[in-house]
Amino acid sequence: MRPRGRPIPDGSKHPAAVSAAWAKTVVDEASGHILGAQIFGHAAEELIHLFALAIRHGITADQIKDTVFAFPTFSADIKFLA
Repeated sequence: MRPRGRPIPDGSKHPAAVSAAWAKTVVDEASGHILGAQIFGHAAEELIHLFALAIRHGITADQIKDTVFAFPTFSADIKFLA
């Protein structure tokens, strides 16, 4: 399904530091705004809130990629998902 007629690219990415993980983000190609995210794996219940915050406040995927996250943590891999 295409929300508001926007094309939805396949945003599947490689899993972060675990063997059973999966993540997908949906980003508007024109504006860079994050339209949705799905995360499966360790710490997913904590990481999904970062995407909820980005969606609510109009934070773009590029802004997330430019953010410095603590390392080594699972949140450090967020920049590769946005």
